[in-house]
Amino acid sequence: MQAYASELDLVNSHKDEVSGLSAEQIKKEAADFRSHASELKTEKEILNELWQIAPRVFALAREAAKRTIGQFHYDVQVVGGFVLAKGKIAEMKTGEGKTLTATLPLALYA
Repeated sequence: MQAYASELDLVNSHKDEVSGLSAEQIKKEAADFRSHASELKTEKEILNELWQIAPRVFALAREAAKRTIGQFHYDVQVVGGFVLAKGKIAEMKTGEGKTLTATLPLALYA
């Protein structure tokens, strides 16, 4: 978990601000990210941009999950999301929230 401590800190730094956003503001921000990403030309540009916005996207997805299904990603799930987003395998025990964890890289790459 230490390998992703700085990324986790960045996600957590957005928590208070994101919790104050309306549903429409969250949707608009996600749409703005998609629009900007569609303007990028190379895979390298896209991946670089994804890693720049990943903490914010993870914070938005975390808040959306809390509001819609009443589940808030724990820190270990956020770290698991970063591991998966980098194309690595994250081992988690039964009941640790693998499905919820997978929503973070899905939101990022969507």
